[in-house]
Amino acid sequence: HDALPISSQARGIISALSSTSITVGGLTCAIPSTLAAKASTFKVGDRAEIKCSLVSSVNTLVRIDGKK
Repeated sequence: HDALPISSQARGIISALSSTSITVGGLTCAIPSTLAAKASTFKVGDRAEIKCSLVSSVNTLVRIDGKK
């Protein structure tokens, strides 16, 4: 059978956030430049849902949604 794409997601409170990475629910993902502006609207303690994919063996953020 086909291998599933390597992706992961987490929902919860942002426990760590910098200009280059975000951690939600124990999942840490690198923030690509294409999502940096959107990610910067969040802060530690906010509730968010993130989806990440393995890009060049780095867990990279592909989507972030807030629960504001």
